[in-house]
Amino acid sequence: MDRTRLPPAARELLWPLLLLGPALPFLAGLAVAAGLGRYGWWVPQAAVVGAAVLEALVGADAFGPRPSVHALLDRGPYHRALLYAFVPVYFGALVWSCSRWAAPGFPVPDGLGLALAVGWGGGVAFTVSHELGHGRLRAERWAGRLLVAPFAYGHYYVEHGRVHHALVATPEDPSSARLGEGFWAFLPRVLVGRVRAGWRSEVLRLARQGRGPWHVRNELFRSWAPTVVLYACLVAAFGSRPMPYLAVQVALALLIQESASYIQHYGLLRQAGATGRHERPAPRHSWNSNALVGNILLCNAPRHSHHHVAPGRHYQTLRLVDEALRLPAGYLSMIPLAWFPPLWRRVMDPKVVAHYGGDPARANVSPADKDKNKDKDVGYFESWAPTYDASMLQKRYFHPVQHVVLDHARSLAPRPPSVLDIGCGTGALLRGARTRFPGSALTGVDPAPSMVRLAHATAAARDGAAGRERYVVGRAERLPFPDASFDLVLSTLSFHHWADQRQGLTEIHRVLRANGCAVIADHFAVGWLRPFFAVARKRGRMRTRREVEALMRASGLRPAGWHIAHTVPSLLRARPYRRTGPPLLPLTAVATAVKDPGRPAD
Repeated sequence: MDRTRLPPAARELLWPLLLLGPALPFLAGLAVAAGLGRYGWWVPQAAVVGAAVLEALVGADAFGPRPSVHALLDRGPYHRALLYAFVPVYFGALVWSCSRWAAPGFPVPDGLGLALAVGWGGGVAFTVSHELGHGRLRAERWAGRLLVAPFAYGHYYVEHGRVHHALVATPEDPSSARLGEGFWAFLPRVLVGRVRAGWRSEVLRLARQGRGPWHVRNELFRSWAPTVVLYACLVAAFGSRPMPYLAVQVALALLIQESASYIQHYGLLRQAGATGRHERPAPRHSWNSNALVGNILLCNAPRHSHHHVAPGRHYQTLRLVDEALRLPAGYLSMIPLAWFPPLWRRVMDPKVVAHYGGDPARANVSPADKDKNKDKDVGYFESWAPTYDASMLQKRYFHPVQHVVLDHARSLAPRPPSVLDIGCGTGALLRGARTRFPGSALTGVDPAPSMVRLAHATAAARDGAAGRERYVVGRAERLPFPDASFDLVLSTLSFHHWADQRQGLTEIHRVLRANGCAVIADHFAVGWLRPFFAVARKRGRMRTRREVEALMRASGLRPAGWHIAHTVPSLLRARPYRRTGPPLLPLTAVATAVKDPGRPAD
């Protein structure tokens, strides 16, 4: 909630505070000179923690300059002068720190504290470099390149402008974090991905000009050259003693920069149209913050949506635009939270899923991860097929759930002409369906070929059964049947294995005839299971009732019922669940949906 109401003039007076970041090493020197002794070198760390606390206490400020004053703010020298001033302050602090590190006998703990101070300033330097890199003047862009020279990150300029802004919030963008991707998995991907993407982009640009990749006009070489010159000068002036400390400050600065990249587009995806091209970047494709302290110290970088909508807009004119997604806290709090993936996912994953109407398949999830999960699940059931029917789970769990599903399905559709079982396994449910639906054509589909072969063999061993049942290999997300083929679709304990649950429900809508029913039993997040599934590895597949019904509506189906199919006591007794009162410790629930005539999928 935006609770701070700062007058516009007062906000303008706060912008010089962005120079505090590069001045942190000087703050350490002053603390030592003031009598704090060796503890003074660690004062900047306390200042950073204090800034995060202050950000939380001060809260958010929704002020954004009106469009009518944008031109006035852009023309004035005040805001650009602060960016120009940042460059000498930062490099002055870097050189002064090197002089301290090079001093004989300088204690290692003191040097480490000073290195962290320089690293925090380097993290802020990235935001100023980013702002200068989007400048209109060539001098501004070169000043931006100089600010990333200490980190050998000159390729950032090529990758950011040509790749990130073009591919933001897509799986192809190396700097857009994917749903479920922890920061420590994202970090190596983005560090390597930026170099690869920048190199490919520059090679293509040079090829269009008839030049080879090693040409002197390669922008990556020109961007890395200041790094070589800078470190050659530092070594010449101070020797090799500062090098370990410089490595520490580089690591911290990169950690801060890529932490910000991680949170800015986490899990967000620009949807692809009929042609396969992604929609244009919009405010809903970035996470934002209005926290006053963080925005001042980071050049309004947390107002990220406006930057992608209008990349040429200067930092002082950025605002929180309509449709912009809000982070639960400011950057100074969210960046350290990202370093603890379980906590981060507990806070942010529900927000991403809620943004997409309960369907994580619409979020930015790695296609490779989807395929890996598909293959992993199918491979698991392939290896289980020979002993599947002999498993103790059949008697205690699978058969009781199938019994409840079949009884419920018969109450909805007593005589369906055709029945489909998705995730049929070895055909146990359809064998039970023969007696309940004696005149129905029964079809089973499963992605594991070994399961389908066993189902065929079992059906063929029964007199006359092979003529009524048929089994085919196929996935729920792409059912190998024509439109309007079935009157009843069943699925027991396979829904959580579907890699794209919305697509699977859309396929059910497609193959159902008008007024047909779908009955799905699964490990839904009901009752006492909700907190466990909230942190489970397959959280995106273990759905709550609200999420399941939202997916059904998005797929064109109308939710028509919800009840418990199995409980812990039923599991222990190895009997079907019978409703005799409130369910105790439910394990499985049944969701029912109907295909209304003329209702398409969204």
